[in-house]
Amino acid sequence: MNRKQFRRRTGVYPETFAEMEEVLMRREGRKKKSGRPAALSVAEQLLSHAGILARAAYLRAPG
Repeated sequence: MNRKQFRRRTGVYPETFAEMEEVLMRREGRKKKSGRPAALSVAEQLLSHAGILARAAYLRAPG
């Protein structure tokens, strides 16, 4: 997927996504793990949420 398609699908550019993923991975590393591990990787979770937010923003846009 090219840069423009990625932005349209997720609401952010790939570079921004990579920075967001890095921040979340650092946070996950500092967390004290207890219980069941996540079914989705950090990147998959972020993609899922970014896509939902992008669609919500599109639906709220006027016109």
